[in-house]
Amino acid sequence: MKRIVYSSAARANLGEDELKTILERARVRNARRDLTGMLLFRDGVFIQLLEGSEVEVDLVFESIRRDPRHHRVTTLVDEPITQRAFESWAMAFKVPQRSQLDATGGLPRKRTSMIDLSTNAPHALSLLMRFAEPADLAPVAVTQSLRRAALTRR
Repeated sequence: MKRIVYSSAARANLGEDELKTILERARVRNARRDLTGMLLFRDGVFIQLLEGSEVEVDLVFESIRRDPRHHRVTTLVDEPITQRAFESWAMAFKVPQRSQLDATGGLPRKRTSMIDLSTNAPHALSLLMRFAEPADLAPVAVTQSLRRAALTRR
C-alpha cells in the first residue's frame, strides 16, 4: 500500500454545489477502487491524502493531475504504508478553520494559510492526520453498505 499527499489550486472559484459533486463522485470512485483518504479545501487550495494499493493510488492521482479544475498540482508525500489512517473514509472532507491551520506550528511569525501548507509536506501531513479521528468527520462517513454498493457497480 501507499500514501500520496498532494496540493493543488482550484482554477476557478468552486461553489458549494460543485464541491459537493466532486466529493460525491470521489467517494464512489474511491470505494470502487478500495481507496481511502481525506480532502481539505480552503481559500481555493486543495490538500488531499489518498491511500490504498499502489496501482490504484497512482491511477487516481494521475487523473487528478489531468483534471482541468486543478493546477499547480504538487506531490508533498509519496510513501509506502502498512496501515491506513482513514480506513473508514472513501473520502473524508473538511474545511479547516484558520485556528486549525495556525495550530500546525513551525511556520515563522505569521498566520498560517492553506497556501503555506501547500508547499510544506510535514505540516500538511500533520494537519491531515489530526482529522483522522472519526468524531471530527462524522457527517461524511461512508457506510459499509455504500462501499459494498459501489463495489458491485464495477
